[in-house]
Amino acid sequence: MRRIVFSLGYPCGLISIIFLSGCVPYGYPSFSRTPSVTINAPPSDVHAFRVDIDNFSFVGLDPAAEQLTELRPAGDQVNSQFQASTSWGLLSFPFGAMFHHSKSLGLRLYRPGYETVDYKSWAMGGKAEWKPARDLAAQERALDDLLQGGTTLTDTMTPAQKNAYLYIASEYERFAAMSGPADQQARLAEKATKFRDLAKGEVKKKESTEQIAAAQSADSNKPAASTTATDVARSQPRPVQQTGASTNR
Repeated sequence: MRRIVFSLGYPCGLISIIFLSGCVPYGYPSFSRTPSVTINAPPSDVHAFRVDIDNFSFVGLDPAAEQLTELRPAGDQVNSQFQASTSWGLLSFPFGAMFHHSKSLGLRLYRPGYETVDYKSWAMGGKAEWKPARDLAAQERALDDLLQGGTTLTDTMTPAQKNAYLYIASEYERFAAMSGPADQQARLAEKATKFRDLAKGEVKKKESTEQIAAAQSADSNKPAASTTATDVARSQPRPVQQTGASTNR
């Protein structure tokens, strides 16, 4: 009985603290849907990407993390995508929402030589409207627009997610081969490496390696312990004492 009272009292006490501090948790169902879109171009020229978006809002900050998944169009049509999720957060009186988390979907169409077409959740569909990207700088911006927020890093990725990042890496490599100045080539090659690392899951490995290296560096920079006279005395061998009485002959 005592155990039951304790197990019930802990969450009740926590909830009481939250309410007394002026914070109220909330949650509600949320639904996202991308439109069905006609590619309006040769299907082999267009790459379609589903965008899963995690929105985090905390005291005025509004970062978002995105995950791309390559879709296979059905002929000249990209089918609609649907997602059900839960939005939740904390209300702080009288300041309003102190923390909010929600998920949403998007759709982005990429065609080499054109600007990226971006569809938000619940946007109207129809035919994609393509605007030419007339120079290399505009084409690089179109590729940059495929991933507009931070990247959601996961331990495991689906083949469709890996394909998305590998394709983006190959496009940056193609741009690097077309570019002239060395600094532009280096920048594009660096972007290509970033997306290849994302596809291989190397980003988390690099972060872990860097953390280990930083910890080892911090340990090596610690001052060595000073040696005292007492320590030296303790380290000296002790003389062997002989036992037994001597015999006079």
